Amino acid sequence: MKPVMNVTFEKTFKVLQDNPPQSLLLSGQPGVGLCTIARTLAGKHIADEIHPKDSKEQVDDQAGTINVETIRGLYDKPRATYA
Repeated sequence: MKPVMNVTFEKTFKVLQDNPPQSLLLSGQPGVGLCTIARTLAGKHIADEIHPKDSKEQVDDQAGTINVETIRGLYDKPRATYA
């Protein structure tokens, strides 16, 4: 799914895709597409690994969060894919 963005953010998004930072904090109201943006920026190799969870560890794409342990686990995924 391609995110729908305003023109200003679309330019920023393109810069992030072309030259991704070491880390990026996405925040905003539930339902604005943060998970979609995170998955798009992550790329097809690890996008399926991004599963925001609520406080009971249940997958919740609308209001869940991605914890540090998950991010640390994702760090090793691309290395294993290309090794």
